[in-house]
Amino acid sequence: MSNQRGCSVATYRYSSECRAQMDRPTYSYPQQSGKYEGFLGANVQARAYSEKRTSSDFARSDVDLRCFSALDCTWQNVDDDYLNWVVGLGSVDPAKLALITGSQYLPGSFDTSFLILASDPKPSPHDGQLVSIAIGCQQSAGILSFRFWRSRARIFGNEPKLDVCTRKYLEAELENCMTVVPTTNHTIVASVPPILEPFVIVLRGYNFENEPEGGLIILDEIEYSAHVDQPENCVSKVIDSDVIEPISAEAKFEEAPRIVSGDTDRYVLESVEFTISDSPRAYLGFKKYIATKGLHLSLCENGERKKCFWSTSDKIQKNSARKWKKEIVFLPSHVSKFFFIAWQAQNETLNHGQVGLTEIAIFSDSKAEKPLC
Repeated sequence: MSNQRGCSVATYRYSSECRAQMDRPTYSYPQQSGKYEGFLGANVQARAYSEKRTSSDFARSDVDLRCFSALDCTWQNVDDDYLNWVVGLGSVDPAKLALITGSQYLPGSFDTSFLILASDPKPSPHDGQLVSIAIGCQQSAGILSFRFWRSRARIFGNEPKLDVCTRKYLEAELENCMTVVPTTNHTIVASVPPILEPFVIVLRGYNFENEPEGGLIILDEIEYSAHVDQPENCVSKVIDSDVIEPISAEAKFEEAPRIVSGDTDRYVLESVEFTISDSPRAYLGFKKYIATKGLHLSLCENGERKKCFWSTSDKIQKNSARKWKKEIVFLPSHVSKFFFIAWQAQNETLNHGQVGLTEIAIFSDSKAEKPLC
């Protein structure tokens, strides 16, 4: 039976009438700004992207790479690729986004702006690169997070692709590339390795092969957490990791923690070192998400799961599994660094799942309303 009242994502696959309706030229994705013909809704406009200019050639801090608003963003297009990123501005039509991407989550939550890379059908190597402001160096891993949508394709595997890469400053070759795996809530988190010379981070969209529509990539809420430095302050040392490593699609880190170890039953996330001198009491606030049975999360003074001062329990897990839940934990006064440890007891069956952490911050009150700088 066909849906006489209109076509939906579900009926598209099975109804030739719906496919004919939805396959009209209004759903092609030309990459020039201003020619999107309302495919994301009548309230969305596309305009050429112009990056925010800075007074320094290199990032002064990781905040310089933050791009919550596409209208106030230091990331930039490059001249020698095939496609240009543009700005989408306005309220996306939920029905049209669901048809194109299958998603119920809307971009543009910060200020109704987001970044778009779109094209009619092109050979897979034809790409568009979005490049960060240059980083002088970083002597420990950095955490890159952003939200990512892509259009579906008629043939599985023909969807647009996005790589997270690095590139040495003023050089052309991309390094440390990792292809992004889409997630249900569209949040992507990746670890950028220590790099002891000037470099940039590159988000490369490509593989617009889908016929006849082409394809679409949307990016939003780019953020980077790392200890960036100026080139003259970098020193040589042995680097253990030379690849970009995916962490958790559900996590978004505010305090620049880093993964310090991981094995079959334990993962450790280490905070930056801090000092609290102007408050007699301090509390750690964060949101957690656990999507697997039998997984435990602890907060400890070291990465060996010793001297722990907070942990989940089986009762808590049953009541809050697969839900984001706010936690507020009293920090012992002598603590200057803490470790999140996700672990599973050896007598429990190992299973696949996800643990997420977000909105990590230190507060002076037990309700986590007064943040400590």
